[in-house]
Amino acid sequence: MNSIFLHIKFITTVSILLAACGGGQNSVIVTQNDETENHHTNEISYSTIASGIWPPQPVDITNAAPYVNDNPGSSIREIKHLNALSLAMQSSEVVAAIGNRYEVLASYNTGGKSDPLKTTEIEIYNYDNNHVVTVRVDRDTNTINIHSAAASDYQPAESEAETTRAISLARSHLATLGHNTDLLVGTALLAHPTATQLAANGKSFYEHRTLYVTFGQGSGTTPLFRATVDLSDEKVISGGPL
Repeated sequence: MNSIFLHIKFITTVSILLAACGGGQNSVIVTQNDETENHHTNEISYSTIASGIWPPQPVDITNAAPYVNDNPGSSIREIKHLNALSLAMQSSEVVAAIGNRYEVLASYNTGGKSDPLKTTEIEIYNYDNNHVVTVRVDRDTNTINIHSAAASDYQPAESEAETTRAISLARSHLATLGHNTDLLVGTALLAHPTATQLAANGKSFYEHRTLYVTFGQGSGTTPLFRATVDLSDEKVISGGPL
């Protein structure tokens, strides 16, 4: 009786290493062949992933250097937002709506998933009449829509420029009261009405652009001074030690 020997070759497919990079995923497929006939193994080594770190970080590698964007302003998103703002400022209707004293607070992409940069919404605060002007720019049709809301009804978060201005006004005011805050760290955020004020008039926002400023040693320490700043009138409403 003839014997028939079947030589079975086992091929083991191993791991897929996923690394998040630039909003996508790169896959490195590593294959290990294990031939039981001659016990010959052909391996490709690969890096492991550090535990408990996000985004994933490979370990046991050399000559690795992080990528640094030296010009983040050149990103597609920033370019689209700047172009949308430039187009908006060419509109006489937008210029009339934002007044002579204004601050660009934020801009957002509002297009669909297939083209998220198609439209941009820009929020601008008009300090002359205390309104928030929302300008919607469609870059495909170059059309502009404008919506204006009273500050007492809606206000976006404070901008970096507003924070800087509010801290400066608060620091000067506290100096007139004999408080030196030159060596203290100033922070500012949009102020909201108290619970009592909210219950009285039902408004979640002040009628003016108002920021709450504090000064302290920084690094999570308790603030030493505070001030409430009205940027619409460019004045400090109140301030002093905490």
